[in-house]
Amino acid sequence: MRKTLDLPELLDALDPQASLVQRHLWLIHLIDWLRGDAKSISATHKRLALLLDTLQQRPQTREQLRGWW
Repeated sequence: MRKTLDLPELLDALDPQASLVQRHLWLIHLIDWLRGDAKSISATHKRLALLLDTLQQRPQTREQLRGWW
């Protein structure tokens, strides 16, 4: 079982220069974080809103995500 990272850990680990494999693994971790325990769609929506709000507050991370994408 994978350890679920918290949002700051995930965003700090974002590396647009990482290998394709590492970028895919990062995306898997992000999706795991978004899903949470997968019992509540509402909780997932709240996590997505938190991600978007956080990216608004962290312009450097937002630019890294654009480069990663």
